[in-house]
Amino acid sequence: MKKLIIIVGIFCYINGNSQIIDSSWYTVKYRLVYSPDVNDLERKGDDIMLLSMRPYQSIYYSYLAQLGNRNLEKQSSAANSDNASHVVSVGSKDAGGVAKLFFDKEWEVLNSKFDSRKVNVSEKFSFSDDMVFSYDDSLIIPIWNIKSDTLTLLGQLCQKATTDFKGRVYSAWFAPSIPFSMGPWMLNGLPGLILKAEDEKKEYSFTCMELGTDSSYTKVFEPYPNHRDISKKKMREIKYVYRTDYMSFINGVSGKSVTLTKTDGAPARGKIKPYNPIDLSKED
Repeated sequence: MKKLIIIVGIFCYINGNSQIIDSSWYTVKYRLVYSPDVNDLERKGDDIMLLSMRPYQSIYYSYLAQLGNRNLEKQSSAANSDNASHVVSVGSKDAGGVAKLFFDKEWEVLNSKFDSRKVNVSEKFSFSDDMVFSYDDSLIIPIWNIKSDTLTLLGQLCQKATTDFKGRVYSAWFAPSIPFSMGPWMLNGLPGLILKAEDEKKEYSFTCMELGTDSSYTKVFEPYPNHRDISKKKMREIKYVYRTDYMSFINGVSGKSVTLTKTDGAPARGKIKPYNPIDLSKED
């Protein structure tokens, strides 16, 4: 069984350390399908993720979340120019059609620097620019077992590899003809771009939908401003509360005070929701 840890040289033009994605980046589009509740695996969530790459750097983010953020900015600007109060809700009608804010999509952005083996993880909560948190972490290269199995995806002959990474066992299919040692989320280190990956429990699945994604998609990307630097452990705690008990997040993390009451006026508690994070490791 062949074990491999590798970062290959990647083609594309290097242009400093800016996060703004332009024509010097090569971008691919993935469909992410996941199980938000381990007790109900039939229930699925999905997202459209973009991976933009250039030598020694990649940026991975939800296209839908970024699009929703831009839509919110546009509607807020329109409301301010009209000097009117403005409450945005998904599905509301306005001059531009149906508002799409994609509240339930992934707001985490991964900025990986392969030359320094570092990754910056940033996340925006509650659509508020003052609720952006960020931490820096070591960029870990998974230890892959490369198999002899092959599969053709998007016209590319792919080879199979497996790894045990951050609490999950993954099978991945990479294309040796596409010289990017990168892939969706934090999966990387194979001698070719990862076009498909899935954990053995089928709770997280990534399938490449498109190679060389047009810049009309990438132009929605905008780095989060004014982020607060915290630890990875703290980010994990905040994200857990945000996902499982939004009212506790509002009262405990954002500093706002919101009270829920029942129809009879008695205090009520927000619903506790399930949460199944992709990263099951306990790394601090």
